[in-house]
Amino acid sequence: SAASDVYKRQVESSGRPRILEPLKDVEFVEAASALLECRIQGTQLNIQWYKATSQIQNQFRYKMSYDEISGMSRLFIATVLEDDAGEYTCRAVNSFGEASTSAHLIPIGNYES
Repeated sequence: SAASDVYKRQVESSGRPRILEPLKDVEFVEAASALLECRIQGTQLNIQWYKATSQIQNQFRYKMSYDEISGMSRLFIATVLEDDAGEYTCRAVNSFGEASTSAHLIPIGNYES
């Protein structure tokens, strides 16, 4: 029926991932740590992080976390290396759709005083 179609569309639009606070560019100093974070709304989200087109896995330097209540998704890099500079994307996927946000990790020159 038309009514159930409208209801289905409302559920889909409310359940679809939405970026509430996008990622922001972060400047880093080599060997320090860096934190990328964004806030995403949606139900049963599968959160994925990418550097350029490569998916990032939780491993010694990278720690990913997602808080379902606040919607905060974070990528913490314990010891940032020069090679870590570049574009990062947080992608949220569920059965209703997907949303993503991207930002850059930018090296700051180490200036001698």
